[in-house]
Amino acid sequence: MTDGVVPAGECWEWTGTVDQGHPVADVDGRRIRVRRAVYELEHGRVKRGAAIVNTCGNALCVNPDHCALGS
Repeated sequence: MTDGVVPAGECWEWTGTVDQGHPVADVDGRRIRVRRAVYELEHGRVKRGAAIVNTCGNALCVNPDHCALGS
């Protein structure tokens, strides 16, 4: 890591709140799943109820390159 920038291929490990194994954040009084938020920022909105899974095996990773639309 250089100057606080994480290379794209590495895991971005969430250090905030975790709820039932999922990285979460409180935004405007709502609790959101961070992995879903970063996936949607990178790829656009997904249907409600669709699962966003991580592909690296690191449950705390929120790198959008390690997130995929799942079922």
